[in-house]
Amino acid sequence: MSRRFILAASVAILVVFLYAVSRQQSRQNSVWVPDDGFSVTLECQVPTEARVGEWVTLDATRRSGPWKPVDKSTVPEGMLPLPKKPAEREDHVAANLTWKAEPDTVRFSVPTLATIDFDKKYRRVMFLEPGTYRLRGITAFPTPGESSWYTVTVLR
Repeated sequence: MSRRFILAASVAILVVFLYAVSRQQSRQNSVWVPDDGFSVTLECQVPTEARVGEWVTLDATRRSGPWKPVDKSTVPEGMLPLPKKPAEREDHVAANLTWKAEPDTVRFSVPTLATIDFDKKYRRVMFLEPGTYRLRGITAFPTPGESSWYTVTVLR
């Protein structure tokens, strides 16, 4: 091989390496924050009818965005920057939500080793008395948000 070729190849490798290092440096100084028009929404799958004493599965989808990358030094005070861009759509997040029930005569499932795979995605609720209930999912991540109220008729 000629010296000219070896020199050109070395320069090309050096340029690629320096580009990769600068991109990495840029990523380390960059974080994600909500952009203009940001919103977070929850769509919950809640049955409209249930029976007293039976477990009912709850599911939810969370959407958030838009997001924008900013330099760490420019993050407004009080805002929680995220190191990577959150997914704009997350399925099966019911287990990551806080659930509110009205009236509160319900039991929500508690994860166990036997049910952990299920409990990473879903949540179960048991209604203790007949009547009309309202359920709502509440998220704290990536920013606070609440779903609409869902009505469940509980039969004996």
